[in-house]
Amino acid sequence: MQLFSPKKIALLLQQRTVYIIYFITLAAINLATVFAGKMNTWNIYRSVFWHFVKHDDIYVSYPAEFGDQYQYSPSFPMLFAPFAGLPYYLGYFVWNNLSMLLIPFLIFKFKYFFNQKKAIVCYIGLVEMLVCLQGTQTNVMIANIILLSFLSFENKQQWLAAFALAGGIYIKVFPIVAVSLFLLYPDKVKFLFKFFVAIVIVGALPLIIFSPAELGIMYSKWFVIMKEDPGVIPGSISLTGMLQAYYNISDSSKLIIQFIGVLIFCLMYIRTNLFKEYYYRIYFLCSILIWVALFNHVSEITTYSIAICGVGFWFIHQKQTKAMKIFMLLFVLVATVLSIDPTPRFIINYIYEHSLKTLPFAIIWFLILYQMLTKKQAFFKLSSQQDEYACKL
Repeated sequence: MQLFSPKKIALLLQQRTVYIIYFITLAAINLATVFAGKMNTWNIYRSVFWHFVKHDDIYVSYPAEFGDQYQYSPSFPMLFAPFAGLPYYLGYFVWNNLSMLLIPFLIFKFKYFFNQKKAIVCYIGLVEMLVCLQGTQTNVMIANIILLSFLSFENKQQWLAAFALAGGIYIKVFPIVAVSLFLLYPDKVKFLFKFFVAIVIVGALPLIIFSPAELGIMYSKWFVIMKEDPGVIPGSISLTGMLQAYYNISDSSKLIIQFIGVLIFCLMYIRTNLFKEYYYRIYFLCSILIWVALFNHVSEITTYSIAICGVGFWFIHQKQTKAMKIFMLLFVLVATVLSIDPTPRFIINYIYEHSLKTLPFAIIWFLILYQMLTKKQAFFKLSSQQDEYACKL
């Protein structure tokens, strides 16, 4: 009996199978986390909400309830309210399952890719998603928000894109990079107006509970926390962290690296004649998803649950040669598997100490940039076969 027969591969690439595998693997991670009692991040989200509704200061420590300190915006507790209001464990399971299962749901909404290829994107990202949600982090939800914003732009749903991006920014600031997608589409001024309205509305959500004066105090405290930049954190899994590990760069150098990253990113706007090509816009999306991890100087391993989606979409647009498949297999091995258990601890420690997880993502990001700047228009055009298939969806 063949281990990987064509029928078994076809079964694995079905949409239903992807959902089942995502659900089962996450269930295992959820149960392991609950039994191990590693619920600190969940405790932060939930406890802060209840302190929030009691008008307590959410920007002070509550060591009896959770470690670390809350650093999100005053609007996040309002966005998190549907989960915090549920019983403790039920809320945890709903949050993690929603974060996880939205990924394949949104990926299968993308046009012009065969469902089998969309399934491959889901599998490429599976381990990164599980690693992130093992710690109940928000990065998977941020990946969902960026994917949703792209789909909204494609479907001419500017209000949905505006509110999705506004919500993401009030969770973590760095999704603001995804706002740059609006430059690829018509009605730019209209979108900016809608985005401004969305930013104001989402930012003002706490007014349901607080007075304007109280809200102003909360935002001033949040801005202070945002200004207290930790600099280049040793072990930061980013380009800055990798350079820090080898060259001991100064904290001020991170701004130079980020500035260079912005300049390089802007190069992709040069070929305006390709904005009409769907796959060129997909490449923009891929670049954004990876950029937010590479050039965020405080990136952690969980941040790459965002970047891995960009890698997946890039891969399925490449010519599927044997060399490309081997390259992708090596990428998943080096970028994902070697940085988690059961890989020997000394290997994991070395990867973390030298921020080596960054390197394969950086290589693909520069490959994306190279292709966007050098490939002819035909490379990004939809084929007649793809158009015909898309019409049947």
